[in-house]
Amino acid sequence: MFNGKYTHINEIVERVYRDYALEEFYNDEAKEWVWDCIGYFGRDEVLQDKILDITIENGRGILPVDLHTFIGCRETNSKLPLLPTKNRFITTDFASTTNSIGQVIVQGRSINLETPGVGENIVDQVDPQTAFVDIVPNETIQDTSKYLYYLNNNYIYTGIANGTITIAYKAFPMWEDYTPMIPDDPKVIRMVVLHIAEKIAFRMYRTGKLQRTVWQDIKDELDWAIGSAQNRIKMPNEDEMESIRRQQMRLISKPNRWDESFGTVNNSERIKRM
Repeated sequence: MFNGKYTHINEIVERVYRDYALEEFYNDEAKEWVWDCIGYFGRDEVLQDKILDITIENGRGILPVDLHTFIGCRETNSKLPLLPTKNRFITTDFASTTNSIGQVIVQGRSINLETPGVGENIVDQVDPQTAFVDIVPNETIQDTSKYLYYLNNNYIYTGIANGTITIAYKAFPMWEDYTPMIPDDPKVIRMVVLHIAEKIAFRMYRTGKLQRTVWQDIKDELDWAIGSAQNRIKMPNEDEMESIRRQQMRLISKPNRWDESFGTVNNSERIKRM
């Protein structure tokens, strides 16, 4: 499990010089190698979670420059999630035939809610004195191009012509001096140090300054370090294991978790006794 702490690249550079005594290298080279290493690492847990509102104009909005992994998005006011699509004509193919936003189950009966347009808050249409139980979106929402999106060329395209969407994404963390923040975990630090050392050793080997066996030893050590660091980060702690247990041990399945952005996915099941 990731401990949420980070260290500076200067510590990594010092370890490379101290432990491997290779030729000198530029700090800018080290920064690029760190970007590559964390990308190859493939564990999004070490990245920063960010949420950002994006203004949609003419069916598209600009993606943030620090975006590394796109998680999902939803319409800001109604909080209805959008689905990805491969339809490259989404901005002109508005296939919606109904403005029914969802279905609310109130005291055992179903109520269809209508809105005049995108962005209305469906909760406002429910009597505040009525016990609000759950929202079940209609299947028509899944088919309308208004609630679809795709990413291309630093833009997000949606069927929403004009409005605001909220996106959740992973960003590469950086310090105030614009250097990469490296997870402060012994196994991850060892992996990053070996990654930089392997790059330098390979360059020295290709230019005849180092024997192949020396470079191969560093590379073999790096391969083991990557697997060790990955297992370290993805291994759940007791709290995460409890969250997984609550998701799995249920008598009544709830297939609509996506509609609420998985906000209550690890809530315990509570069944009323008769």
